[in-house]
Amino acid sequence: MKKKKAKQKHKGFHGIGTKMVLAFMVPIAMIILLGTVCFITAKQAIIKQAKDSITDTINAKASYLSLGFENINGRSTELLSMTEMQLYYQNPKLNPDNLTEDQSKAKQAIQKRMQNMPKISDFIYHIYIFGNIGRGVTTTQAQMNLDTFDRFNETEEGKQILNSPDTFGVIGTHPYLEEINITDNKQYDCSDYALSLWRKYNFNTNVYVIIDIKQSTIDSALRDINFGKNSYTAFLVPGGKESVVAGFGDNEEDTVKKEELPGISSLTSVQDAYTSEAQNSTATITMNGDRYIFVSAKVGSTGTLLCGIVPESSLLTETNYIKYVTLILVSSSIIIAGIICVLFSRSLRKGVKDIIKPLTFAAKGDFSVSFTSKRKDEFRIISDSITDMITGVRDLLRNMEEVSDKVAISTEEVHNNTIHILSASEGIATAITEIEHGVANQANDSEQCAVQMSDLAEQIKTVYHYTDNFNKITLSTKQQVTDGIYLMDDLNSKSKATADITSTISSDIKELEKLSGTIGSIIGVINEIAAQTNLLSLNASIEAARAGEAGLGFAVVATEIRKLADESVHASERISEIIHKIQEKTNRTIQNVMKADNIVANQTDSLSHTIASFEVINNSVDQLVNNMQMVLNGMKDIEAAKETTVEAIESISAISEETASVSAEVEENANRQKDLIQSLGETVNTLSKNATNMQEKISHFKL
Repeated sequence: MKKKKAKQKHKGFHGIGTKMVLAFMVPIAMIILLGTVCFITAKQAIIKQAKDSITDTINAKASYLSLGFENINGRSTELLSMTEMQLYYQNPKLNPDNLTEDQSKAKQAIQKRMQNMPKISDFIYHIYIFGNIGRGVTTTQAQMNLDTFDRFNETEEGKQILNSPDTFGVIGTHPYLEEINITDNKQYDCSDYALSLWRKYNFNTNVYVIIDIKQSTIDSALRDINFGKNSYTAFLVPGGKESVVAGFGDNEEDTVKKEELPGISSLTSVQDAYTSEAQNSTATITMNGDRYIFVSAKVGSTGTLLCGIVPESSLLTETNYIKYVTLILVSSSIIIAGIICVLFSRSLRKGVKDIIKPLTFAAKGDFSVSFTSKRKDEFRIISDSITDMITGVRDLLRNMEEVSDKVAISTEEVHNNTIHILSASEGIATAITEIEHGVANQANDSEQCAVQMSDLAEQIKTVYHYTDNFNKITLSTKQQVTDGIYLMDDLNSKSKATADITSTISSDIKELEKLSGTIGSIIGVINEIAAQTNLLSLNASIEAARAGEAGLGFAVVATEIRKLADESVHASERISEIIHKIQEKTNRTIQNVMKADNIVANQTDSLSHTIASFEVINNSVDQLVNNMQMVLNGMKDIEAAKETTVEAIESISAISEETASVSAEVEENANRQKDLIQSLGETVNTLSKNATNMQEKISHFKL
């Protein structure tokens, strides 16, 4: 009784119903696995695609800001290179309390140029120019004194600019310049700036140009790259100053107040981005318990960062749909599978019982039984098939007696053939072993070649990167050479104008020398007139003496005339001395002017040679640019050829590995065939013995 219960229990555990449930659970498990894999794959793909999209957007806006900052850098250079700067801020002999007319006009021209710059650039907010010479000028309402430069250098920002080895840079704030602009009139407020770009000039004098960038321009650029609700875009300046804008949905507006925005500069990923040599940086960060994707890009060479911070949850909306659909399908599949398993198992148990009962008699050797079934499904086919099988077994048993004799004869022939096949199989196995070794070596060589091609690909990418950078440097050098030629042409024109002025001065001095000689001849006439006047005075005195008392009045007149003649002679002598000194200085001036004329002529020749040299350099740079472009095109062709070669080697390696695998399998089959043939030989020996025994056992069946 216990054995029967244990048998039924064992049968129930291994029954058809249980197996059907387990069979249905396999596709359900596959569906769960498929859903999980799809969810994870979709999540990773969406996050990667989102990172690439965010990076491209951040890079585009960073390029826009970099272009704006480069334009401002050019504006600062333009201010420092003005001719008026040389008359005012770059003039070490400037007396700010006693300006010449040209110096006053130069300062006004500088200020006028500054006032026009914010009108033509959306980036420029305010401009400050001040130095250790003269008074500063600004587009604000501030009054800049003579000590503004020294007081600014005492601040932290001033020390940073003063000690910097660069001539151009960025600062986040300048509290001192804001302090001197404090006013109750909001129209003149100058504190609404995002950062400041500075440029300094230190040759004969020290001059700072500080240009503030509009906060509204930076905020507008940040809003243009809105990444959706709960996201943030930030513009960060070294030192901690940051401009942050919150993202918003398609049907929403930016309603987040600035005091509610998070601090971005303190994030570890931001510090890593500052110190990284790469242009872009990506990371996954946690803020307020939520995971965010962090993407940053460096803005040109200013050291500033443009960042995008996007919550992962906003990117995974589509993957949640996949998760929910998978859960619904799995739950439905489990329920339907359970119902189908119960119904099928009941029907199968009944059909199996109808078949098992007659088979039990057949198992005991009674092949006279028959199978009948009223079912119309596959069990009817099975029942009919078993009936046919029993009939066939009866016929088979009748024929086996006849066949057993023939088997004995055939076994001898099979034994002989087995010996020959065994010998051939051993030769095939040996040949396949050699093929397998050769194919394995070929696969290893192909794999090693693929690794070397991969290393070569990395080196090609490195060379391409450096070649591209060198091409950019060459284009920049060409622009600088062009600017140098322009400046040298301008200097050559001014040198020619100086030579013309020197020549005019020399002619005027020579004319002055001639006029001085004319004055000398006039003085000689005056001396002759004085001598004649003296002689006339002497004659008058003689005649007055002869006239006696009647000539006293005439004598007095003669005396006065003589005194006037003497004074004329003395005056003529003094004029002669002055003219002599003028002529000496005129001669020295003529010599100096001639020397200056020679120097200007030499300078003009030098400038001509310099311009010619710049032209040669410019032509060389043009050729270098063309050659670099050809090198870049060649590198691209090499890259394409590399990809094709790597694919071919990988294909060869895969084929070699597949061939090695097939060879190993064939060798294994050959060895197995050899073993089977050996076993067949043994089986043939025993087959003859079994044929005899089979005849004895057939006699026990009831047919």
